[in-house]
Amino acid sequence: MSINVNNFPVKCAILASGSGTNAENLMKYALDNPHKLKIECVVSDKENAFVLERAKKLHVPTFLIPYDKQIGRVAHEEKILKVLKNHNVYFVLLAGYMRILTPTFLSAYNNSKDNGYIINIHPSYLPDFKGAHAFEDAFKANVSYSGITVHLVCEAIDSGKILLQEKFERKASDSFEDFYNRGRAIEETIYKKAIDKILNNEIIL
Repeated sequence: MSINVNNFPVKCAILASGSGTNAENLMKYALDNPHKLKIECVVSDKENAFVLERAKKLHVPTFLIPYDKQIGRVAHEEKILKVLKNHNVYFVLLAGYMRILTPTFLSAYNNSKDNGYIINIHPSYLPDFKGAHAFEDAFKANVSYSGITVHLVCEAIDSGKILLQEKFERKASDSFEDFYNRGRAIEETIYKKAIDKILNNEIIL
């Protein structure tokens, strides 16, 4: 899909579970480009997630929706979806959101022009090293390079359409920290670069 400039700014929500460095980069991109993108809210499932503090400092509305095993995954997601729909969110941007989305959520935002898109950042050069421990798995595999990937989200984990990727080298002398920090440096820029390219129709969803 090409983005219609008549629909700018595109309304987005960020879902995050942790520190929120990628989320903050996206929020700052939106503040720098208010004619293109608006972050309507940040939603977290973790009460102590620092991303909530980052959002408050940037005056972005926050919603804490903790997961409750007693109500289950679908009911939890329905609470989130209600917030997103109330804010007319079109792009759902996952930034360190550590929950696997159910078909209920994926059918509400099914990566279509009519219903909107779910976009994620993953710390590997997909399709290699899917899952929650990609940096660690790549390092243990003694790869010569790894990467960072921005992709659409589908039901299969870390398997949606790839939108943008960048590689980084794994040097023979690297400690895990060296390797990790090299990847994180790419994360600092690639997500907002991908969003910018989407909004400029340089990446077609």
